Amino acid sequence: LVFQPAGPLPLNTAFTATLAAGLFALDGERMSEPFSWTFETPRPQLLTSNPTPYQRFVDPAAGLFLTFNQAIDATGSARFLSLHRQTDDATVPVDFRMAGDSTAVLTPARPLEKGVDYYISIDAGLPGAAGHLGSVQPERIDFSIYPELAFARATQPDAYYDEITTNLDPAQGVTLHFTTEVRFGDVRRALDIQPTLALPAGVESRDSFVSTEHRLPVTWAPETRYTVRVDSLRDVHGQLLVRGAHQFLTKAYVPSARIPEGLLVVEADEQPFLPMHVTNVDAVTYGLERLSQDQIIPSLASFDNWHYYETEGQSPRPAVAATKSRPVTVTRNLPAVLPFDLSEALVGGVGVAGVQVLGPGTTNRPSFKALAQVTRMGITGKFSPHQNLIFVTELATAAPVAGAAVTIRGADNTVYWQGVTDAEGKASGPGWHGLGIPRADEWSVPTQYAFVEKAGDLAFTSSLFDTGLEPYRFGLYSDWNPRPVNREGVLFTDRGLYRAGETAHFKGIFRQKTDGDWAPLRDSVILEIIGPDEQVALQQRVLPSGMGTFDFSWTSLESATLGSYRVTATLADSARTYITEHYFRVDAFRRATFAIDVTASAEAYIAGDFFEADISGRYLFGAAMQNQPVRYTLEQYPTYYTPPGYDGFLFSSWRTDYSYFAPIASGDTLLDTDGHLSVRAQLPNNGQGRDRKS
Repeated sequence: LVFQPAGPLPLNTAFTATLAAGLFALDGERMSEPFSWTFETPRPQLLTSNPTPYQRFVDPAAGLFLTFNQAIDATGSARFLSLHRQTDDATVPVDFRMAGDSTAVLTPARPLEKGVDYYISIDAGLPGAAGHLGSVQPERIDFSIYPELAFARATQPDAYYDEITTNLDPAQGVTLHFTTEVRFGDVRRALDIQPTLALPAGVESRDSFVSTEHRLPVTWAPETRYTVRVDSLRDVHGQLLVRGAHQFLTKAYVPSARIPEGLLVVEADEQPFLPMHVTNVDAVTYGLERLSQDQIIPSLASFDNWHYYETEGQSPRPAVAATKSRPVTVTRNLPAVLPFDLSEALVGGVGVAGVQVLGPGTTNRPSFKALAQVTRMGITGKFSPHQNLIFVTELATAAPVAGAAVTIRGADNTVYWQGVTDAEGKASGPGWHGLGIPRADEWSVPTQYAFVEKAGDLAFTSSLFDTGLEPYRFGLYSDWNPRPVNREGVLFTDRGLYRAGETAHFKGIFRQKTDGDWAPLRDSVILEIIGPDEQVALQQRVLPSGMGTFDFSWTSLESATLGSYRVTATLADSARTYITEHYFRVDAFRRATFAIDVTASAEAYIAGDFFEADISGRYLFGAAMQNQPVRYTLEQYPTYYTPPGYDGFLFSSWRTDYSYFAPIASGDTLLDTDGHLSVRAQLPNNGQGRDRKS
């Protein structure tokens, strides 16, 4: 039963509804007791305010506005609204008036004080213009009046104010803090730094930024006293700061010492130095060692953080300890680059040197570690499952290096192959598959290391070290996970659909490729036919012909399960290596005898419109499908739409779950005597705005 009032119910009102006793149901049963319930229409509630809750920098001359969800009692509401000062909770006298029937305006009897926090109190029971209930809960709106403009302080990251006044870090900028909001452009024009220090180029792009905090991205001179002053600065409220200033004393640059890290190559025909950046230190603490070929792979993880190294469950060999000291001579507060000599770890000016340099300090000292190849040889390596090619040249002349000993090692430091470069500086040998280097899993390629040694000169590279030389950078296709043997195949049937009991004829073509071109596959292949119930209907071993082809036939049972069948081809090895597969169907079927057409009344609709369509059915011999049963379903799903004139823009539903399908209408009925059915259904709202449902 639906009761529809003759007119809208008044707001802010409680109602009691009663269904009297004596109501009879269709089956004759009578309701013996009355049934009552109560409900309310919406009470007064605050919608918006000016100022908003917790708003800062409010203009003391601005009006205080409170807008409610309904008309309020202009006479009785004044005593429910009040203004207070937060510091002592004192009540501030205000004049009350209405702007319209739902907005109350509070005007302070005297201007509000700058820099003071206030709050507006709305007591429970605020009466509405209609009804008798009043608001449910008290509400409070806190806000702050903007203070006088002042240059408050300056800060640096991770530093207290009193620290930067006498200990300013010259390598960091300074953030200026003001008591009210100012534009950066106004600060920049009012700014004066003594001794003179220019702001970086392009900083004016921030001129329109408004905030109480503005960062100066400058580098200060060390051990210098600066005065930062702003003159005649106005804030966004129009207040004028005649002058504000702060002084800072910068400290010396932080002592530091560092070298390049990771894997390095130094040409032995040049000086065996690493560039060392030092500032305000008189000595560096370091460690330096010469590494043999056997020691390099176990040490890589300790010296190089740029690559992942397989340690095979073993801890890496630690980097050389920094226990020695070298004096350095630098000018105070002048960063310098000095040569760090590697000679004590070299023999004949060549060798692989591990080095560690500690930065200054007593605790938590930074450590810089490098593994430097001081060599005359450059190595280029091509690594694959079937063939490795190592090409060695002189770094100084690019001439090939002949007669160099080449060693291929695995990640476990095991030697898998040794050879010698030819007159062209090349050494070619089996790849990781031919060498038997194990793979960690089927998705990874084993790491290979190539060491080259001649006359005491040692250099190395690895299949890991391809950064910057990836094949795609040269427009070349490459396989990131090459298989030792690639096998491909094609399976097909003479038809895609069979009746139960019919014979299906299969043909297949198989190919394999190792390091050369594709060739016919001559290994035995196992074929399996798997039905829709995942039961194996046939398993047969076949041997491809000399061309890598085969054919066979299979007859399904008269009682075969209907549905999709899958035939797979795998190599007849212990791993049953997958090659390919093919799908076909076994079904009971007959020719179609009728056709169905659906025609919508329009190509596009607006949300909330009525969708209309005509469903028509006809037999293929021409007659209408009169009075035949039909089941229809109308569904919606999210999509994008670009209306004319808005190229480049996409409009869509608020939903992002593209697996969502929602039914709109459905039915089971009959076509009419002409074989037609008209469908009409209202499309749902677009889900935006007030009608949006969760």
